[in-house]
Amino acid sequence: MRFYFVSVPNSLPTASSSGRSVQSDNNDPYYLDIGNRLRTQLLSGRFKPGQRFHSIRALIKETGRSLPTVRSALGLLIKEELLEARQGSGYYVTAKAGARVVANRGFMNFLAVIPSSSVPDEPWFMGKIGIGMIQSANQNDAIVSFYRRQSPGQRSTEMSKVDLERITAMNPDGVVWLHSSLDDVGILKDLMSTNLPIITTMRRLPQLNLPLLREDDVVYATMVVSNFEARGHRRIGIILRSTKDDYFRSKVDALREVAESSQVQVSDSDFFPLSDDDPTGEHQAEALKAFLESRKGLTGLLVLASTGIRPVMQLYETEFRDEISRISIIFNVLDGVPVPALPSGESLATIFPPLEKMGEQLVRYLSLEVQKMNHVSATGETGQSSLRPVPRLIPIFHAGDSLRNV
Repeated sequence: MRFYFVSVPNSLPTASSSGRSVQSDNNDPYYLDIGNRLRTQLLSGRFKPGQRFHSIRALIKETGRSLPTVRSALGLLIKEELLEARQGSGYYVTAKAGARVVANRGFMNFLAVIPSSSVPDEPWFMGKIGIGMIQSANQNDAIVSFYRRQSPGQRSTEMSKVDLERITAMNPDGVVWLHSSLDDVGILKDLMSTNLPIITTMRRLPQLNLPLLREDDVVYATMVVSNFEARGHRRIGIILRSTKDDYFRSKVDALREVAESSQVQVSDSDFFPLSDDDPTGEHQAEALKAFLESRKGLTGLLVLASTGIRPVMQLYETEFRDEISRISIIFNVLDGVPVPALPSGESLATIFPPLEKMGEQLVRYLSLEVQKMNHVSATGETGQSSLRPVPRLIPIFHAGDSLRNV
C-alpha cells in the first residue's frame, strides 16, 4: 500500500534574501512566491471547501508585504478557481480546491464502516471482504481504513451521533457502509448530506437512494431451487426473518419467481419466521419442531436467516434427531454466524456472496465515483448520472453433506 505526504510550510516569507523587510506594489515579484505558498496550503487539505481562508490583514502582517502584493497573490488563486471572494466577508475555499487536494496527494482515503457485531480482521466473512478491499485499494491509488460502529448494537441516538462525529472526523473521500440495517437510516441520511460517495451492502433502506452491492437475487434463487430440484425435492421450507426487511423480501420474491418454472414448491405457508422477540433463534427449537411435524411432505429447508440454524442444531440433541437428520438443508451464510458442522460431523451445504470480489467491487465503485466528482468539479460539467450502475455479484454455492437426495 502506498502512502503520500505533503509538506506544508509553517509560515510565509517575511524578508528578502538580505534579511530586510521588503515593501512593494503589485508589481512586486514576491506576489508569485506568496501565491505559490498559499496554493500549497490549499492543496495540502489544511482548508476544507467552504471554509474561510486567511484574511488580507493577517497575510499583510505575516508576510510583511503591501496590500496590492497580497491582493495580487490572492488574485492568482481566484483565477485558478481555488478561492472565491465574497463581498464584505473575505476569501473562501472552493469545491475545485477540495477536488485538487485528492488528485494532488496521490491516493483516495476510503472508510469501511462495519457492524458493531463484527471485527475487521475476522477471518471468514468480514475478513475476506476486507482483503478484497485492500487488494483493490492497492490497484486504485487508495487506502482503506475500518471503523466498527457503535450503533445499531447500542441502538441509541447518542451512539449514532458518536458514530457520525468519528466518521466525519476521519475525513474520508468515500464510505462503504457494510451490512446496512433499518436502524442505520437516520445516520445515513445525515452522512448523505455531506455529499460523500457512499455505497451499502445487504439491503435497500426506505427513503434512501443509495447504491447497493449484493449478490444477484435471481441467480441466488436459481442456485437454491435447482440444487433442491436435482436431488428430487418438491417442497421446501424457509427459515427467515420478517419480509418487511428488504434482504429477506427480495430473496423470497426471487425464490417464488424461480420456483414457478421448476418442480419445487415455495409457499408462504412453508415459511418459518423467527420471532421478533427471539431473532437469534435461541428459543425456537420447539416451535420449529411443531412446524416440521405439521409438514410431512417438506423434505428440504433453506436457512435464509443464518441464526435460524441454532434451533435446527438444538433439534439434533433431542428425540427429534432422526426426523431432522432426514431433511436436506442449505445454509445461507451471513456475517456474525459461523458455519457449524452437524453433530454427525457432516458439513452444511452453503450459499454466500463472493466475499473478496465484493470487497474489490466496493472500492472500485467509490474510486470511479470520486474520479467522476473530481472531473465535474474541475470542468464544471453537469448532467451526469448521480448514481453509477452497481455490478451484480454471482453467489458461491458449496454442496455439503446436508444436501441430500430424497
